[in-house]
This record gives sequence, structure tokens and C-alpha cells, in this order.
Amino acid sequence: MNYSNTLQTPDSSKYVIDFSQIYTNISNACFHFASSFINLSRNMDELPDEELMLKYAAGNNRAFEILYTRHRGGLYRYLARQCRNNAIAEELFQDVWMNLVRTRERYTVKAKFTTFVYRMAHNKLIDHYRKQSKGVPASFDDEDCPDLDTIEDQASETPVEILEKEEKLARLKKMVNLLPDAQREAFLLREESGLKLEDIADITGVNVETAKSRLRYAVSKLKSALLSENLQTEARGEV
Repeated sequence: MNYSNTLQTPDSSKYVIDFSQIYTNISNACFHFASSFINLSRNMDELPDEELMLKYAAGNNRAFEILYTRHRGGLYRYLARQCRNNAIAEELFQDVWMNLVRTRERYTVKAKFTTFVYRMAHNKLIDHYRKQSKGVPASFDDEDCPDLDTIEDQASETPVEILEKEEKLARLKKMVNLLPDAQREAFLLREESGLKLEDIADITGVNVETAKSRLRYAVSKLKSALLSENLQTEARGEV
């Protein structure tokens, strides 16, 4: 039997590989993957601190990088201006972040992340003071704060808003360094870190009224010092 007439030769054109289509498909897949990765990174950057910390606790190191970038500047300035020693501030700064790394798996959202991390920084400062011969500064005692009724209500106006020139800001920083430690801490947490009174109270371990008193007393002292300096300048005829 002759099968030559019944067998059909396969149509080779059906088996030609369309490399151009494969390339297009791969390119599209890569584009969508890259877009998804970029969107994921963008979404991570937009997450609130508390969610980022939870992600870091679950093993996402990118979340830690974002948190560190957001808060390293303010946290370091807070420590540096409190202890007024860059070497000590650097050591305390590293201790805070290392403590956060070590305890990340136990993290739960009980307060804002800023409150959580600045509370750790405050505790590191207190530990540092206790190791010194002079001990914890007396200004951290609640009795240091005067009665609220004796202080002019200036909460709506801060020295930073009054001073517009860089040279005056430099003088303000010197005046801030002369404040009692607890008052300086309250002022820096409010002005440098933008924290609310409730957060400052939580961080420093006092009630809201005490935190408010420390802040207002610091503002009152700074304004008095600035006014006195301006009067002296005018008296010398430098204005």
C-alpha cells in the first residue's frame, strides 16, 4: 500500500517561532514587574511610622531604612542639644537605634512611633545623667515648674516665630542651652521635633500640665532674655 498519497507533510510555517512576539511579551512582563516594584517602594515611603515599624518587626529591612531616614536628624539634634557633647550624643544616638533593633520583634503600637523612639532617647539621657557624679538634673523634678497662673500665656507665639534672622537664631540657641535641662528638653521636643504636649508628657514621663508648664516657662525665659538683650542693644545705640 502506498502511503505517500495519504500522509500529509506538516505545514512548517505553523511551527516558526515568532521571536519578536516573545521579546514583546518578555519586555511587557519586565515593565510590569519594574512598575510594581517602584509602586511598592513608593507605597512604603508613604506608610505611617507605626506601620513601617510593624513591617520592620516582621523582617522588612527597607521599612527600617525609611524610619531611620525620617527621624535620624531630629533625634540626633535632640540628644546633642540636651547633653551638649557631640561624642556623648553620638553614643546615645547609636544606643537608641540599637535598642530599637534588638527589641523590634516585641514592638506593639501603644503610642505614636515618635513618642516611642523619643521616649527611648529620654531614658538614655536619664541613664547617662545617673552615671555622672552630679546625677539627674534637679530640673527634672516636677517641683521645679512654677504655677501656671504665674506665667504669661504665650503658647500661641514662640521665640522661633519672633526671630527672623540667622544671627538672632544663633543667639537663641545659646539661650536655650542656658535653660534648666527639663525645660530645654520640653522646648526642643516641641520646636525641633514638632511634638504635641501629650507626646512630650508621655516621652518625659510626666503629666500634661507639667509638660505644659515646662514648655511655657522655657518660652517665658527665652522671651525675657531676648527682650533684655534687645534693650541692651538699643541702649548701646547698635540698632
